[in-house]
Amino acid sequence: MRPVVTTLAALALAVAAAVTAPGPAEAAQGTLVVDGKRHQDPSGCFASEQYPMTIANNTDSMASVFDDAECSGTMVALIPPGGGGVFQYGSSVQID
Repeated sequence: MRPVVTTLAALALAVAAAVTAPGPAEAAQGTLVVDGKRHQDPSGCFASEQYPMTIANNTDSMASVFDDAECSGTMVALIPPGGGGVFQYGSSVQID
């Protein structure tokens, strides 16, 4: 009887882990405009190609502006959904 209980307990834990495990990250819904270039349903890091950097965040996610071209370094701004601006010290933007 004990092996059956152990097996059922292990099966219950496996099912619980599968149900609560996080899924893959989803892209933001909408359009992120960086320096005039449109990115539909963006995800990840986008480097600026001009100075100053211009961003329009027409997505459902927050965007983070960084002073390094690889979305690292110092964060210089957070752009809420529907927001945007011109960023003198911005070099890249991260959106997830």
